[in-house]
Amino acid sequence: MKKRRSILIAAAVAVYFLLLGLLAAVESASPDASITSLGEALWYSIVTMTTVGYGDAFPVTAPGKIIGGLFLLLSAGALTALITFAVSWVTGAGLPKFRIRRAGNRPVYIFNHADSASLALSDNILAETPQALCLFGESGGISPSDRSRIGVELSPAQLLELLPKSAGRPTVVFTGEDAEAQLTRMGIPENADVVCQTGRIPEALRPGLRFFDRNELCASMYWQHYPLANRERKVLLVGFGHLGRELLEQALLTNIFSPVRVTEYHVFGDASEFLLDHPQLGTSVSIGSVSPDRDSLILHADPWNADEELLLGADRIILCSDDEAENTVLSRRIKTWFPVTGKLHLYCRSVLTDGLTVFGTDGEIFTPEAVLRSGLERMARQINENYRAASGGNAPRWEELSAFLRRSNMASANHLRTKLRFLLDDDSLTEFTREQLRQAYGRFRELQTEQPDLCRRIEHDRWVRFHAMYNWRYAPKRDNSRRFHPLMVPFDDLTLADQAKDDYAWELISSLYS
Repeated sequence: MKKRRSILIAAAVAVYFLLLGLLAAVESASPDASITSLGEALWYSIVTMTTVGYGDAFPVTAPGKIIGGLFLLLSAGALTALITFAVSWVTGAGLPKFRIRRAGNRPVYIFNHADSASLALSDNILAETPQALCLFGESGGISPSDRSRIGVELSPAQLLELLPKSAGRPTVVFTGEDAEAQLTRMGIPENADVVCQTGRIPEALRPGLRFFDRNELCASMYWQHYPLANRERKVLLVGFGHLGRELLEQALLTNIFSPVRVTEYHVFGDASEFLLDHPQLGTSVSIGSVSPDRDSLILHADPWNADEELLLGADRIILCSDDEAENTVLSRRIKTWFPVTGKLHLYCRSVLTDGLTVFGTDGEIFTPEAVLRSGLERMARQINENYRAASGGNAPRWEELSAFLRRSNMASANHLRTKLRFLLDDDSLTEFTREQLRQAYGRFRELQTEQPDLCRRIEHDRWVRFHAMYNWRYAPKRDNSRRFHPLMVPFDDLTLADQAKDDYAWELISSLYS
């Protein structure tokens, strides 16, 4: 298309100058001519086609008048073309392209769509980084007057080409059902970081490429924003689809507290596949019966309202069906017919919910930290460095870790908020100041003297739970390919040296505030 347009423009320019040459040639032969040179012919054509018509130059010969007539006919088309170009430049891709080329060194984020997810993410990006520039591969939903967001009908690859060399390394974000297909067509650029929405997180990732799943982000956000209070020991999950599964997995990996604080999770919905996928989870969690000294997971085949005593005794009820309308109906039934005293939380993207605690809106889920995970990765890297220091530098660097070990360090970093709430004895905290980090680390150092095993035991229990979730099991000799590990044992069975290794996860607190 671009090549054909270039050929047409070149042909039009050639014909125009040919007419100018013919006009100058035929007119210069007449003694009464006012057009005797190519420059005078050019001037005459300009004032004629722009309808100015000064009258200082005009053809006097018959051939010249014919050529002049052509210029006169072309004047209307030239004016129309000029106006059309100006309007299309302002309202079409011209002005957005001009603004993109003037991006300078602003942080740039490129989105393939202007859908609810990308718009929510851009809102959160601009709230944190007002100088950022967000580019969208479609113009719908983007105001032309928005100075921080530009929508233009171009692919992410084309938008990348428009960026000036002075721009920093951009981030390309693919959202929507066709996200992976668009990424496949484009390929992974070397000059940009890429994040892509998916329903499955690949095991191995290339540098500069991240995937995110909406349900996983929602579950992670939920337990960060709505942590369990100390008195909440009995949790009901009603509706066990994709989101319910993620919520349960995140709960089991995040809500690991002191050895004397255990939680019961009661699941209503078909969780049989979950147990089949995690056959080793029973080494860390009591499955099928309530245990007084470790977390319990009870799967119920009966309807959620079959056990009134359990329902009324629940400290928290989470309505987490993938069908938001079903959650809304269930919440009304519970509030109408059952005098529950526990917290009632509802997954619903709409905020209008009769005083209930609602979670799952795009604005909550699609934050820069959740999608880009740069902060969590920095903490995971620091945990690995702390471990390397404790091992005398013999442990592998972050770049040398397998995908599973990176995920393990990320899980440890994700548990940091739980550790901080434990150290500060405040379950309501969701964000932490530098002073609170300093206080938490001071408390950790005190506990190392008062109860030296307590913090180490919590971290070991978390580590075993994570590995059990991925079906590691005990063996005297480690074998990564078969998921065998000699440390998959109770804390008291560890050597003193192995117990001390669990300090590295707590030392992250010192790294953060200092």
